[in-house]
Amino acid sequence: MSPVATATAAPGDLRHERDRFVAFAFASADAFVEVDQDLNLTYAAGAMRWLIGHELRDDVIDNLLDYVAPHDQKLVTAACRMVTTQGRFGPLQIAFCRPHSTRAVQVEISGTYLPTVGGRIFVAVRARSPEQVALDKMRRVTAPDTQEEACQQFAETAVHVAEAARESGQSMNLTLFNLDGLAQLRKSLAADMAGELTADIEAQLGAYSLGPASVAKVGENDFGLLHRGEVNLDSLKEGLAACAEGYAEEGQGIDVRWQSWDITTVDLTEAELAKAVVHAIQKFSETKGEFTISDLSKGFGDLVSKMGPRIAELKKVIKERAFDLVYQPIIGLADREIHHHEALVRFRSKTGQTSPYETISFAEDIGLIAALDLAICGKAIDAVREVLAANGRLTLAVNLSGQSLETPIFVQRLHTLLRTAPAFRRNLMFEVTETSKISDLETTNNVLQSLRELGHQVSLDDFGAGASAFQYLRAMSIDYVKIDGSYIRNLTRDAEKAAFVRSMTALCSDLGIETIGEMVEDEATAAALLEAGVIYGQGYLFGKPSGKRPR
Repeated sequence: MSPVATATAAPGDLRHERDRFVAFAFASADAFVEVDQDLNLTYAAGAMRWLIGHELRDDVIDNLLDYVAPHDQKLVTAACRMVTTQGRFGPLQIAFCRPHSTRAVQVEISGTYLPTVGGRIFVAVRARSPEQVALDKMRRVTAPDTQEEACQQFAETAVHVAEAARESGQSMNLTLFNLDGLAQLRKSLAADMAGELTADIEAQLGAYSLGPASVAKVGENDFGLLHRGEVNLDSLKEGLAACAEGYAEEGQGIDVRWQSWDITTVDLTEAELAKAVVHAIQKFSETKGEFTISDLSKGFGDLVSKMGPRIAELKKVIKERAFDLVYQPIIGLADREIHHHEALVRFRSKTGQTSPYETISFAEDIGLIAALDLAICGKAIDAVREVLAANGRLTLAVNLSGQSLETPIFVQRLHTLLRTAPAFRRNLMFEVTETSKISDLETTNNVLQSLRELGHQVSLDDFGAGASAFQYLRAMSIDYVKIDGSYIRNLTRDAEKAAFVRSMTALCSDLGIETIGEMVEDEATAAALLEAGVIYGQGYLFGKPSGKRPR
């Protein structure tokens, strides 16, 4: 390859080199704009007319923000402010608005600052095809319903970013910010101003980020950021503090603390890194940003050592099956006949000092849920076998964590276990729980269909409790859905809940799925569910969970 032209090159060579770099530039972008410190356009080249809908005129001062969609203006402003100290920004995904048109053009922009050229900012603009935008929407993760889900989702994103960065040899950092005083400041503002403040904070972080999924609110005053290693965090800290000052009265404001880790150098498996990130977020939030460790590996090691005795206890419980099953009936609302029972686990010894839900969540956090689910399935099979051998009747629904269903070794061992009980497959049902969110819906659906092909029916638990429930329903073929108890409580006194239940029931009916209402505690609620089209009911009205085996 020939060297780049120098100042002593012949005029013809310089012209050739100029044309070459122009060609390189347009190979990577569709348009280029030059703006001053106020974001007024001073030069434009390329397909700007197509992007903004008209030619730029010399006698009219245009501002870059005039052509940026309103919801992206804060992000672009923050990026152009940041670039004067950082040197470059992007790529950022935004929308350009065309004057007198409701349509927006989805673009990707990157910027560079050159103080030697009048302090101008040079922005490259690349149009994104409808296919790219559609694919991004398909890949977009469901918005979290709780702070816990936001932390988990951010941790999973960090794992994927770290893996990709390692493969490409890049440095990638995870930084947590604690904005102490932000919640109090928001409460002192009117609702619209509080929303503006949050949008400004997120725009500041977004300007330094890898993209939309790499910024997350992970606590009341805490944010997570995934970014390249060369980012000037002191500059970002100053920008966040200055942003809050614009909304604060005298004496108010926020104190910004941060801690950063290079996640490409962490000596952990993907699952361990995700847990380490969640642990770091929790500790960082609890200490208002004063939690510090040299690396996430050490933090994870400390976490495991503290949990060691509890982990050992749970492993012993699983190995010895030191737990009991209790049974709660599911009743036909019209005929009041028992349709089946749900098998619920109750723990003994020290493990039983916490609630079953908390213990199951702990098993998911430390990677023991698949072993626990398998042990529960084995005990449920034994119960069905014994009742049927005594000429009794029993159909059991056994809970399976979404995390277990995504674990290949669990699926393999479950099928091995089920082969020991081919005679009563119709007597064993499975209920998919959402204590752990399902990330791979296609794989999980394939597992469920393999169970249904064997003759086992499948139910989806807690339907309607989160936005993901409808996503699950669309992606997975099932036999029953259990409507979450939050919709059943006060059903007879809450017209909005009743409308939701009717809508969910109608949707399930159209899909050939039967519905179960949980937490039915009185006859009025049972009657309201039956009127709404719900087929089965579960709750204290029909029977509490009992250790006495049904016959």
